[in-house]
Amino acid sequence: MHAESSVTPQPHKVSFSPAKRLCLLALVVVALMAIFMLINLQGNISYILKHRGQILATMVLVAFASGISTLLFQTITQNRILTPSVMGLESLFVLLQTVLVFFLNIAGLGMFGTIGQFVGETALLVLFATLLYRWLLSGAGLDLHRVLLIGLVFGTLFRSTAGLMQRLLSPGEFAATKPNLRHLYPGR
Repeated sequence: MHAESSVTPQPHKVSFSPAKRLCLLALVVVALMAIFMLINLQGNISYILKHRGQILATMVLVAFASGISTLLFQTITQNRILTPSVMGLESLFVLLQTVLVFFLNIAGLGMFGTIGQFVGETALLVLFATLLYRWLLSGAGLDLHRVLLIGLVFGTLFRSTAGLMQRLLSPGEFAATKPNLRHLYPGR
């Protein structure tokens, strides 16, 4: 007696090569970029397209830079989970913004202007990073894991100090720090 096999046919699984996946993803991204540029166009269309183009170019640049920095960081650390934020530079930026508002108030902060404030903050962040990594990576005899741990501790210290200082600010001054920090802590 021959037993009847009850084999059901498996549905055909569609599988794309990595190159095809990237092409499909690129098409989706271009379509979403077009939707962003063209949705709700009313009024001065040339101004709106120029403004949206600048926003879109900024988002593409930041996404590219963030992706490359994360890829390089994960390659150096040989860990696919860690991101550059573990080193505490984002927390340092939050602390720097909070310290400026805490000690200079809103009026004192306005005397620098947006370009002066950007140049000053960038210079301070680069100076701190240079000093920190020169100390950590030259002659201190620290391996990569200790550098990561020190970065994690500094990040926590900066975040906690900024949180304390933000709680000590008046509501108006605290609100002045939020536009600059909204992208870092969207839930706050």
